[in-house]
Amino acid sequence: KNKAKNDWGYNKSLDIVIDENYKQNPKIGLSILKKIVEGKNQINYLPQLVFKNHLKSESSIELIWRVLQIDNFNGKTEWELLLYSSMDERFLNSNYVEKLIETISDMEGTNRINLDRFQKFLSSQPDLLETILEKIVSKNERGSKLALRPDIFTTYSDKIGSNIELLKKAYQQQYKIQRFFDRNGEGLLNILYEDPCFLIDHIDSLYSESRLEFQDHYRKLGFVWKVPKIEHILNKIFDFVARKPFYLGSSKHFCNTFFSDIPSEYIVTAKEFLFEYVRLNYSDSDKMNIVVDVTRNSMKEVFEDILLLFLSLNQDKGIFSKIFWVSNFSVGYGNEIIGDKQAIKWKKILSIVEKSYMGISLILIKKYIKDRIQEELRDGKLDRKKRFLQRHL
Repeated sequence: KNKAKNDWGYNKSLDIVIDENYKQNPKIGLSILKKIVEGKNQINYLPQLVFKNHLKSESSIELIWRVLQIDNFNGKTEWELLLYSSMDERFLNSNYVEKLIETISDMEGTNRINLDRFQKFLSSQPDLLETILEKIVSKNERGSKLALRPDIFTTYSDKIGSNIELLKKAYQQQYKIQRFFDRNGEGLLNILYEDPCFLIDHIDSLYSESRLEFQDHYRKLGFVWKVPKIEHILNKIFDFVARKPFYLGSSKHFCNTFFSDIPSEYIVTAKEFLFEYVRLNYSDSDKMNIVVDVTRNSMKEVFEDILLLFLSLNQDKGIFSKIFWVSNFSVGYGNEIIGDKQAIKWKKILSIVEKSYMGISLILIKKYIKDRIQEELRDGKLDRKKRFLQRHL
């Protein structure tokens, strides 16, 4: 094997050779497996074909199981799990159910477990998946990183019984272990149908773990609007994140994720949530900044209405100036002048403000906007002068 350039091809060939020997003479096949085990399986071999074709009798299963128990060796856990999933259903019994649970209990470090492979054991122990999940959660709490497929929270959630707390704990663990776990959010949505408050715990976990990378890589959460009365939960989440740093390494606030890919039948509900949040929090610039950021990036069609609603409720220039009506995150491409770009954006804000019926109550706010426009234009002028000098000096 040391001379082989392709480990996969080498092990595949070896698997075929052992399988053929086993067909001709089981003793020879077992002898080769025994040699590999006694040599600590330094070749990282996994007997997929052998187990698939030769675990068809109780005696064969027992003989191969004994070989696996000769000694500890590289990949022993994978061999045992492969044996359980490959053995003929006719020979499943409580003894092998206990062995399966024991194997998982003995797993250490990083590993991946596909619970789909053990469905056939449910006839012997209906609560097996719940028992296995409890073991996995316990192991992960002690530092292991046993990874699961996300379908445990969808396809098999009904086989976990009514233990929603176990599912919630397992989900949090898996999200931390696997960067892109449950990418489409089906598992999370399934849990939220049972316990909408879990969304608060989940978001809190992202912040408390300082997992700032979720800003750019986190999935779109527009599906949460499918959960009945989710507005109450989102209101609490907005309040919670308003106390956190506004930007966490991204040009968009995290709450934009709740307004990405919203199912069409829930868009009106999402818009009304934003309006109501403004009505409740128009005097809090931190909370207003979340709404404004969302409407600048994900719900642009209601930005003007949000601005006008705010002005009808609050004409305080101090609070207005603390809200990022124009993003501070701006990039100039080629010959673009950032100051000019920002000035154009502030002019658009002024044009919206002038539509308000609040009249003279907005004098200070309008002056603030005009001052910002002039400030950006001055910056643009300085930028052009600097570029000119760089080209001609």
